[in-house]
Amino acid sequence: KALERKLVNVWGFRRVGAVVAGLDQTIYPDFERPDLTLAAGWDIWSGHHLLSESAAGDEFLQRMCNELQF
Repeated sequence: KALERKLVNVWGFRRVGAVVAGLDQTIYPDFERPDLTLAAGWDIWSGHHLLSESAAGDEFLQRMCNELQF
């Protein structure tokens, strides 16, 4: 929840979509802002994850991980 709050309150994202739950995976609402979208989910292999489908999203995730020391 702390990362979700930071994505929304600090980095300007909003949640879009609905939760879709399966037996071994869950798709959470996306994190969206005008310049990029991050897909959020969970599965039994990776755990919780954020995914990008753009170079801008990849760069954002790299900066975020560096800042949060992941």
